[in-house]
Amino acid sequence: MNCVLDNGPWLFDQNLLVLKVIKLGGMPLKVPLDTAYFCVQVHNIPYGYSNLGYARKIGNHLGKIISWDDNHFVENREAYMRVRVMLDVRKPLKVGTTLKKNKGEVIG
Repeated sequence: MNCVLDNGPWLFDQNLLVLKVIKLGGMPLKVPLDTAYFCVQVHNIPYGYSNLGYARKIGNHLGKIISWDDNHFVENREAYMRVRVMLDVRKPLKVGTTLKKNKGEVIG
């Protein structure tokens, strides 16, 4: 069962299928189905900024960061970072953001 929960998100008939564990004796109608886990590809990260600190900033901007993959991915000669986040499925997806260094300088 953990394999199913850990490897989502899952779709049924082109719709998001939210799965949660129901504890023994739990009431299915009381299980909140408002969050789902997603792996997000983050592109256009400047060299040197593909690290845990910026992964946290990006992940927490989108939702709640669960983990990040510190491997350096390259596809079609474009590098990107992968972040796993928990998103509130009741809210619209966020597209694009601006990150700043500690002194306020914009990166990306």
